[in-house]
Amino acid sequence: MNVNKLRYQMTDNAVKKTIKVICCCILLLAGKFCPGRQTDTATLYLDRAGTMYSNVWTKYRVPEYAGLFLENYPSRQTERVLFLYRVNKQ
Repeated sequence: MNVNKLRYQMTDNAVKKTIKVICCCILLLAGKFCPGRQTDTATLYLDRAGTMYSNVWTKYRVPEYAGLFLENYPSRQTERVLFLYRVNKQ
């Protein structure tokens, strides 16, 4: 009789552990595919892009690179970008 009770307790514990594992897996998967998490990722990438832009802005906005952030670089019409000229000639 004691052996049967022990077997029942072992199988009951195994079932409880299995149910706990399945519930944990479901919760983990639900958290991974949560729509709120995607907006957090988008915000993270936007913050990184802003940081990168500000780093470039502060490091290269010097007289040596004057006009780098203009739409048409070089900013003076007398300057030429020679590597584009060579490609067009070939």
